Amino acid sequence: MLNTRLGLHSSSPAAKLFLVLLLLQLSLPAVAQELQLVYPRNLNRLGELIVPAVDSMFTLGSVSPEVSALRINDEPVKLFAGGRWLHWLERGDRLHFTLYGPADTVKVLYHLGVADIVQAVELPPADRLRIERPGCSIKTAPKGTYFAFPQPGTLFEVIDTEDNLYHVRFGDNREGWIRPAFATPVEHPLPPADVIHRLDLQETTEGLVLQLPVALQLVLEQLSADRRRLRLTLTNAISDIDVIRYPPQLARLLQLSWQQTGSREVVLTCELTTDRILGYQLVWGEEGCRVELRLQSHFAGNFWNILKPGKGWTVMLDPGHGGEEEGAIGPGGLTEQAANLELARLLRRRLERKGFEVLLTREQDQQVGLAERVQLAQSADATLFVSLHFNSIAQGSDPRRAGGSSLYWYYPQAAGLALALHKPLLQRLQLGDDGLYYRNLAVLRNSWMPAVLVEGAYIIQPASEVELVEGDLLQREAAAICQGIVKYRRSLKRTL
Repeated sequence: MLNTRLGLHSSSPAAKLFLVLLLLQLSLPAVAQELQLVYPRNLNRLGELIVPAVDSMFTLGSVSPEVSALRINDEPVKLFAGGRWLHWLERGDRLHFTLYGPADTVKVLYHLGVADIVQAVELPPADRLRIERPGCSIKTAPKGTYFAFPQPGTLFEVIDTEDNLYHVRFGDNREGWIRPAFATPVEHPLPPADVIHRLDLQETTEGLVLQLPVALQLVLEQLSADRRRLRLTLTNAISDIDVIRYPPQLARLLQLSWQQTGSREVVLTCELTTDRILGYQLVWGEEGCRVELRLQSHFAGNFWNILKPGKGWTVMLDPGHGGEEEGAIGPGGLTEQAANLELARLLRRRLERKGFEVLLTREQDQQVGLAERVQLAQSADATLFVSLHFNSIAQGSDPRRAGGSSLYWYYPQAAGLALALHKPLLQRLQLGDDGLYYRNLAVLRNSWMPAVLVEGAYIIQPASEVELVEGDLLQREAAAICQGIVKYRRSLKRTL
């Protein structure tokens, strides 16, 4: 069946209508059995395939087994198992397919266009803004990256709006941009600067806690690359800290210091002397802000526990995408959401045999928000967070050069986990090295446990999709990730 993958599911009424119109336009009923076009996959209101305005593009899909050869825009195309293809060509105004069968030749013509113009929604005017939902992030500029993470209830002064974002001011003349989905205009005045009178310090089963008796404030977090120093910038705050009491068991572990860096900003520094931070989170409540630190020594395992090295650890596996979010799609129609879920199930079984407790952010084909995935891991008090994906490429890139596995992290404490996974993935997958990356991703920047995202293979590559569907690539990747997690657990040593 001809399938243009209309962004959702081809069984939807809108998709069926587009397919009928397209088939009537082409008047080539034989194509329905012989060509499956996976990408480009969207249609605009003119019935054109939507392609970004770039100089070059790629297309992928499959043809029926009866087709012996394929040409696109008069260029020969290599066919893989199952008639899959992936082809890169100069951007034009059409895609012209020529399919060569045993008895006849079939020609198919698609016109290329751009997406329909989406009218910008004017934001309601506001002088003040209040954060209503968890997971909010502040951007450095309308097209910039995220750098601060305000808690629900935080108030901002609004400067103006730009690119459907609120431009806000906070602290000592700091500025940023906030998505309207997380905030509501309010008329409340900004609260006066809150005075920090004391810091309370205590040890926990996972590490330690700093209790700050302050009202809800924006906090800018920064963890040093050596994972021994955490700096918190509290805005709209004034320090009146003259005494910090250290419990005896913690006096040799860390030192706390503070600076009044502006009239309404306090920088609090927590520097460890003999341990490393595995994760941290800020918990706001009626008594103020709790800064919870997880320390490496509290999660080090027993090296001699060979059979159950994961005992005491909870791993949250995150099969990316789901529901209407299919993710990338292979030439034969395999969706990333399906491959991610199957990989998570295989990996769960291997990790459980090693003694780990394993949870999934989704157990079936369902849509789960990015913030919700992180909240599930935090609510479960997970020790590790591993997001599972398969790769694609951006338009204008040459797919012939795309290959290999890659790993991503945000906070420095996750770099060790990424490194532990890197070598097993290269050895077991034999797909090449696509790199190790720091990257500002939603599922990584809001996690207080070591969190990484794995791109196991390029699902758009015909050979990789064949291995995912018909071979043992999923099993090999599950074995590699399991091996890397066990290696990471055993690498942690008690430092106290």
